[in-house]
Amino acid sequence: MKRLVILDLDGTLVETYSSHLLPNTAHRLKELAQEGYHLAIATNQAGLSWRVWTGKTHYPTPASLSERFHATVAACPELQNHAWFVSVYDPRVKLVENAFQEVAAALTGALQGTLPVLKAQVSADPLWRKPQPGMLFAACRLYTVPVTAALFVGDMKSDAEAAYTAGMDFMQAEVFFAR
Repeated sequence: MKRLVILDLDGTLVETYSSHLLPNTAHRLKELAQEGYHLAIATNQAGLSWRVWTGKTHYPTPASLSERFHATVAACPELQNHAWFVSVYDPRVKLVENAFQEVAAALTGALQGTLPVLKAQVSADPLWRKPQPGMLFAACRLYTVPVTAALFVGDMKSDAEAAYTAGMDFMQAEVFFAR
């Protein structure tokens, strides 16, 4: 049976809002890759939508988020050939649906620009934003792995809720990475 480990990004793999790997990340992911595990990243990144809604420049652009993702891959090459699931939805942001689609399209375009291609899927679907399990289900479908054969690793209550709602095992990042 195929095995899948889905990982949150901020606070799990990297310091929040950065590309600085947290302790034991690269070593542990290299072990998993060598053991034949599929890896996927599932991350909420609604800051893009907040930038569109408020116009405030301290929120990330698609290009800056793409650069951060690529810097994370440069620091941990095991993440290069695995799927990234990115939710840009936030219920507090009042954007019409086509604005969400524009944000998602811009991020996808930035991720597939001049930098190496990341296998990224971006969605503004409310069911993708953790604690909803949409990204976890999408990862399982992509790798044809039943949810019972997958593990979600994260650092927040919303991560645990998404895993439990999906019927998937969950492990705290601190425990998984032996930090």
